[in-house]
Amino acid sequence: MIEKYALGFVAKTSRNKAYIVTELGRDPISSDKLLVLGGKGRITTSFLEAFVRDGGLLNYRRFFKLIALDYPYSRRASLLEAQLQCLDGGEYLEYAREFVSASTSNKVFILELLAGSGYEVDEEKEYISSINLGKPRSLDELRSYEATIHRVYFDALKKVIPSEYGFKERTRKPPRDPFSAALSYGYMRLYRYCEVAVKAAGLEPRVGFLHKPSRDRPSLALDLAEEFRQPLVDSTLIPLFTGKALKPRYHFRREGEAVYLSRRGGAKVAEALRKRMLMKLSGKTLLEYIYLHAEKLAKSLLGEERYSGFRLHMYLQP
Repeated sequence: MIEKYALGFVAKTSRNKAYIVTELGRDPISSDKLLVLGGKGRITTSFLEAFVRDGGLLNYRRFFKLIALDYPYSRRASLLEAQLQCLDGGEYLEYAREFVSASTSNKVFILELLAGSGYEVDEEKEYISSINLGKPRSLDELRSYEATIHRVYFDALKKVIPSEYGFKERTRKPPRDPFSAALSYGYMRLYRYCEVAVKAAGLEPRVGFLHKPSRDRPSLALDLAEEFRQPLVDSTLIPLFTGKALKPRYHFRREGEAVYLSRRGGAKVAEALRKRMLMKLSGKTLLEYIYLHAEKLAKSLLGEERYSGFRLHMYLQP
């Protein structure tokens, strides 16, 4: 994927070659790629025709919103058909299992790191490691496995997060303790990144596999986010809490039973997440991996490769 952001741009062709002209100069663009443009600019008809001819995907970004410029019989249309066929044919369960499998692997990796730091979480780590997802017969069966893994993982984190934060269980809608509040904030930011990545890859974010399709939520973006919760959010927040860098009365606010990040708390967590997102693992940032795995998912649905989720142990050693 190619992403260009400029104060001003012109997307045009010259001698049958596509270019993006910005204040920084003129860059040739391969028109069979995913292209995301940001800023103010002009796109010529000849540039659009080149993308139609060569099967490229053109998108325009405005903050976290992505506007897809589409046309009949495009790659995006083929992907939507493939997503719907995947749902109808039952293949969606294989993708759902892979999302859960990658997420489980990342949870185990985090617990291994914590165990190596002296926290008594070996029992929970071994229990999660012993769960064999096998080939679930239904989405409900898979979600049952996922719920058990989720519960045991957060049981382990109860031993890690200092007692002054009042973390007894993962709560949401609303969160009732500072750690849950920070998790909800971090996951929401992750969902936005994943939604943009899914759209940029030409996929329809509302057609999910682990999370059921819905016209009101980006279910496929939530699917993809499962793989990156621990690599991005949990691995950022756990050190902030164990190091007591977030103060319950200064970085959080209460509204009845609900707890939310304060303005200062939100800024602090957002900056920590940004730094983590741009940290490189094996030469790529986590943000690049999110886009890469969205593209891999698209290629898999088109039959070009088999999809494999993001697993931390492939890039780091505990």
